[in-house]
Amino acid sequence: MQFPDFRALLDQKRRDSQARKEAYQAVRAAAAGKSRADIREMYEAELRSRGLRVPPDDVIDASVEAITGNYVPSVRALGRSFADMGSGVVQLAKVLRGFRSPPGP
Repeated sequence: MQFPDFRALLDQKRRDSQARKEAYQAVRAAAAGKSRADIREMYEAELRSRGLRVPPDDVIDASVEAITGNYVPSVRALGRSFADMGSGVVQLAKVLRGFRSPPGP
């Protein structure tokens, strides 16, 4: 079985994060006077031009709102992410409990 190169994965995640930040900043700099629909199109185009995956609609919408200065949807999306992560940890703990070795003699 081939194990992934975690250093390479981490490096790629860092590059993607930096590219996503640059796309956000580029759109924010050019957003004045544009409609939300225009900003969304610009942001999606910036992400694609950097070889990044366009996130789901709710994430794009929250990003567009943040670009226009409304951070509430972004905070909500972040909160949902943390709640989902917590739920995943609970599910993982339940699965791992099923793999406990039986008590010794």
